[in-house]
This record gives sequence, C-alpha cells and structure tokens, in this order.
Amino acid sequence: MEIFLRYFIQSSDQVVSILSTTVLWFSLTSLGAWVAGRERVVAADIISGWALVSIILTVGGVLFSVSFTLLFSISSLIVLLSYVFVARREGLWLSIPFLKLIFLAVPFILIASAMQGSQWDEFSDWLAIPRYLFFTDRFPSSENLYPSANTIAYPFNWHFINYLASTISGKFMENIGPLFNVLLLLSFSIGLLNVINRVFDDDKILYKQSWSLIAFVGLATTLFNPTFAQKIVLTSYADTSTAVVTGFAVILSWFTLECLSEGNRRETRNCAFQLSMAFVILINLKQATFAIFGLIVLGFILVAYRDRSIHFLSALKVILITIIPAILIYSLWRYHVAMELSGGEAGLMDFSLWHFKHVPEILLQMLITLLKKGYYLCLVIVILVLAAQAFRLCERPADRLFLLSGFLIGGYNAFLFLIYVSSFGEFDALRVASYWRYNMHMGAVVISAFSVWLVGFWHRFINLHRFWARFSWLPIALLVLAPCIFAKKLRFDLDPMIRHYRSVGVALSNLISANSLYIVLDPKGSGESYNITTYEMNDKGRPGGYLAAYHKIDEQSLKNVLATENLKYLILYSLSPAIKEALSIKLLDDQSQLLQKNDEGWRLISSWQLPAVK
Repeated sequence: MEIFLRYFIQSSDQVVSILSTTVLWFSLTSLGAWVAGRERVVAADIISGWALVSIILTVGGVLFSVSFTLLFSISSLIVLLSYVFVARREGLWLSIPFLKLIFLAVPFILIASAMQGSQWDEFSDWLAIPRYLFFTDRFPSSENLYPSANTIAYPFNWHFINYLASTISGKFMENIGPLFNVLLLLSFSIGLLNVINRVFDDDKILYKQSWSLIAFVGLATTLFNPTFAQKIVLTSYADTSTAVVTGFAVILSWFTLECLSEGNRRETRNCAFQLSMAFVILINLKQATFAIFGLIVLGFILVAYRDRSIHFLSALKVILITIIPAILIYSLWRYHVAMELSGGEAGLMDFSLWHFKHVPEILLQMLITLLKKGYYLCLVIVILVLAAQAFRLCERPADRLFLLSGFLIGGYNAFLFLIYVSSFGEFDALRVASYWRYNMHMGAVVISAFSVWLVGFWHRFINLHRFWARFSWLPIALLVLAPCIFAKKLRFDLDPMIRHYRSVGVALSNLISANSLYIVLDPKGSGESYNITTYEMNDKGRPGGYLAAYHKIDEQSLKNVLATENLKYLILYSLSPAIKEALSIKLLDDQSQLLQKNDEGWRLISSWQLPAVK
C-alpha cells in the first residue's frame, strides 16, 4: 500500500508546485477574462492570459533587455488589477464545469504533481532552458550563454510557464510542465463541451452539463485521447501544450466563423481577439507551429469562401487583423535570434541535398507509422472524409468545423513530408524520426471534430436519453479510477536507472572540480546518462561528450577519447571488454565509477552500486 501511495504522494514539494501552479492558473485566466469581455469562450481564458504575459516578457526581454524579475513584477501588478475588475464584473471567472472536472481528476493531478524530469530532451532542453531563464533572469544571448542547453533559439512561450510558476514558488520546480499539461487538457475538455453545446443547442442532456457529461469530455482528452502518451503529457515537453493551443485556435476560428455567419459583431470581435491571443502563443511554441498557424489561417479563409452565409471580404478583414499580434511577436523573436543567437534550431538544407530520391520510401514509412496507430488513423480518415463533403457543401456549423480540421490535419502532414525531404538527415528522414510525436500536435483537433460527428451520429441512430440514463455513472468511474489503475505505468520517472543517473549526477557535482573536462562512457546505455549528468552538474564541470551503445567503442576510439586535451575525469556508467583493457585498472561491472587522471594514469575516485534491473 505504501508503494502505491508513493505514486501519488512523493514529497512536500508537491504542495508548493500545486499551489504555485494554481496561483498561475488563476492569474492567467483572470487576465484573459478581463481583456476578452463577457461574451467569450470562457475555457480559452487561460490562452488569452498566457499570451498577454508572453507579450510582456518577449517585448521587455528583447527590446529593452530588462530583467525578467522586473517584467514579472509588472505582470503581477496587471494581474492584480484584473482580479479586482473581473471579480466585480462576474464573480468567479472559472466555469463550474471546469471546477467539477478538476475535482474528478484529483488522482491524475496528484500523479502529475509527483513527476520529476526523466526524458532525454527534458535534461537538454525542456527543463534546462527554463532553469537557465530562472537563474540568469534573461533570455539567452551572446553575453548570456546557456552552455549545457540545446535548441536555445526555439521559441520561449512554453518555457515562460515553468519560469512563472517557479518564480511564484521561489525555487525552480521540475513538475510544472506535467501539472500544466494536465490542466490544459482539462480546460480543452470544457472548450470541447462548449463546441458540442453550440452545435446541438437543443439537446437537454448537453444543456444540463451533468457530472457524467463533464467526466465524459474529460475522458475524451485523457483516456480516450488517440494521441495520449504518458511520456509526453507527464513531462515538460511542449507537444501537449502545442496540441491544446492548436485545438483552441481551431475552435476559436470556428466560433469566429459562427459569429460572422450569424452577423453578431460583438461576439465576432471577442472571439477574434481570443483567436488572436491563441495565435500569439501558437506561433512561438515550437519551430513547426508556424506552419500550423499558417494552415489555420488558410483554413479560415477557405471556410469563409465556401460558406455562402459568411461575407467573404468581412471574414478576410477579420482574419488579417487577427494575425497581426502573432506576426509582430514572431518577428521580434526572429530579430533576437538573428542578433544574439547562432544555431540552436533546425533549418532547411541546401536544395541540392534534398532527399528527392527517397520520396517513395519516406511516404511509405509515414504510412506504416500511422498504420501502427490504428485508432488515430481511423479517426483521421473519418475527419478527412467529412472535410471533403464539407468542402463540396459547407452550410452547417459542423461542416465548418470539419473543413477547418480536415484541412489542417492534411496540410500539416504534407508539411511534415516536406520537412523530411528538406531538413532531416538521410537516416532520420528514412525512418521519419518523431513523425508520431508531430502528429500528436493534431490530437485536440481530431478529438473536437470527431466528437461533434459522434454526438451527431448518436442523435441520428441511438436513443441518447435512454443510453445516458443507463450508463451515466460509467464516465465518472473511469475518470476517477483510471489514474489509480495505471499509476505504475504513469510514474515512469521512477525508473531505477533514471534515479541512479540523477543521484550519481548530484554526487558528481561535489566531486568534479570546477571547469574540469569530463567524458561519459556508457556502452550499454542510450546516452541519456550523459544528458542527465550534464543537467545535474549544472555547468560546474565541462562536458566533453560521451560514447554509448550506438557508437563504435573499440581500441582506436578509446585511444582517441583518452588522448583528449585537458581531459581530467571519466564517468563510467557501464563497461565493455575494450574499456577494461584500455584503462588497465580494476573496474566492477555492477557499479558506476568516477575516474580521475593523474601523472601515473587513471585512478578510481568514487563508485555507486547499480540498481538491480530485471
């Protein structure tokens, strides 16, 4: 029982992270509610508030080079004003369905709050960069290098969340990403409910928003989510936030089109503003999100063109005004990258190096990858068929959503194909590296479009009232119990080897002298031990690279490593016969070991027992 409880309750830091994330959530939603007005999509308040604070941090950090502490203080003052204004205008600005969903998801939230960093890219990017931001108080630049972090030129909107919550708590927290991801998914669940309510506004069951219905939409973004992967959602990766913000951008585009169709100018203005804020976040989340931004804009224009109830020139004017803030903020960040940063992001290869000869193999591998994700592929096929029908005859609210969603999903996959041909190395292009993870960005869009179709199908062919009366308890039970049933699987961060690498890394930071060069040898590992070590060392020593299972580790390669200029330490996480022979000292296979170079050769400084792993 004690082991089971540890999946949910890890340390007192959970209380700090939950409180700081709660304060951040209330602050951003209050700010979003203040600026968006009464007639808005309440579920998207978090996106609007996040965008406004991101604008403050980006403009202040790039144009004026002021400290983030000062920008945080300015943002806090604005948030306090929003608290007062919104509370007087409408009382509690968080919707009751969202609060109900939070209550039902408490086990899931507890697991998220117990998580710690565990994945390769977290230690080199998604935790390393916000930690630098927290401690250096400024963007990376030519004078403020982030030496142990990769991809420092990537946009910072997701890093801001960790920075803000950590600043509220007064210490850097590693579990902010998982917590915020879960809250974003639950918030999108309520946004999904708003869409379904608007499409089927005469349905009494939907109108009541009962506990069971709220649990059902919560399941749509978690247990039934075709792109839910615990090693993405419960980490600091930006893919879940990308999926949710993309989903909100699509449904806010749809709400704006609905208001244009109905001729409601005030609601059009409010929804368009929220869409504008969603674009501000989306365009600066990851490099690839600029393509998503462009496809949503084109999809908006396409729907307005095909739908006779929408005045096309009016819609075009709305979307052109809506994209201005996002373009300005994106241009500002590109200016900073051009002036202060070199490298740190992916780019196009020379045209002569594009993989045109491998086009058939790349397309085939993309198809094979999707076939392995049959659930997701089936939903996508349904949506693409519905989008094709909507393109031919776009006249209902659901048609607009289907056309928007299908155009985005198809266009994004076409973009990914282009990137494999033009940007990836041959090896990664032929195996379509991370193709499934990129498709996770479409997860929320797939959920919203398919859910609308599914509810429509129920209305036509199934007695929804009778079905709901008989099984209304089931969604509640599933949402509450699923995290308990899958707790062990969800707490992948408790992997013994990851915990070992982290504990050894902490010990090494006290054993390796400052600025001393070290190299990691791990012939039985993937290389994650090196990333974790450099993260835990936190720039105290100088990382000199590593050799792992996919490297050739023979006499010559080891000779080259040992001859590295100024090399002072070797960290051994696993051994091979070649390593034992090259070092000529007694080494133990069941231990990680630190060796130091002296005039006589290498000597053992310290060792740590490896965990017993089946």
